[in-house]
Amino acid sequence: MVMIEFDPKFTFDTFVIGPANRFAAVAARRSADSPAISCNPLVIYPVSGLQE
Repeated sequence: MVMIEFDPKFTFDTFVIGPANRFAAVAARRSADSPAISCNPLVIYPVSGLQE
């Protein structure tokens, strides 16, 4: 098994959830909490262009 060190800045505890990314944050948390059960594989892609 390969161990990967993650940067502590990039965790769910430091992630800022807003109206634009609420669904993606919930899906990512569910996928991390129960891999191979929910939202597997998790693919998130934005629409092209900038959104406000």
